[in-house]
Amino acid sequence: LSQASVNTTIYVEGEVQQHAPLIENWLYQIADETNRLWVMSSDTPPEVGDIVRVRGVVRYEPILIGEADRGEYYLQETSRSSLKTSDSSENP
Repeated sequence: LSQASVNTTIYVEGEVQQHAPLIENWLYQIADETNRLWVMSSDTPPEVGDIVRVRGVVRYEPILIGEADRGEYYLQETSRSSLKTSDSSENP
């Protein structure tokens, strides 16, 4: 992601790696073979191991350390669908 993509709507797919509560929202991280991305959601996050498709708006949070910006891009979720849940089991 780049500064040019901020405020644009994108779709991403990946496996949920972890999640963390915020005061009024949730953050969860998804990853695929090439990258990782944090997603902010007002809904309860998917379970770790779930594979999801997320539609959201690209945001950027600046984090200044001295004069260096170590900020991070994230996705503000607008919709989500589960492609595979972690509790899916293959029964004979």
